[in-house]
Amino acid sequence: MFPQLEDIAKKRRRLGLKQAELAKLSGVSQSLVAKLESGRIDSSYTKVKTIFNVLERLEAKTKIQEEKVAPNLVIGIQKDEPV
Repeated sequence: MFPQLEDIAKKRRRLGLKQAELAKLSGVSQSLVAKLESGRIDSSYTKVKTIFNVLERLEAKTKIQEEKVAPNLVIGIQKDEPV
């Protein structure tokens, strides 16, 4: 199922991108991103798909970087052990 247009703003903000940055990476205008996010326009499938592809690629890249920094290793010690 194709993501909802409302997800563009959520994903963009989560990635810390400005509309202009997302637009440049997607090859569309900043005004198109703004109109899609506000619900003022329904764009072509191709342009919206391109935007979502960029967002998904950046999310995957961010996840990989997070895993390098904070792997899911739980290390525990007893309260009386020296650190």
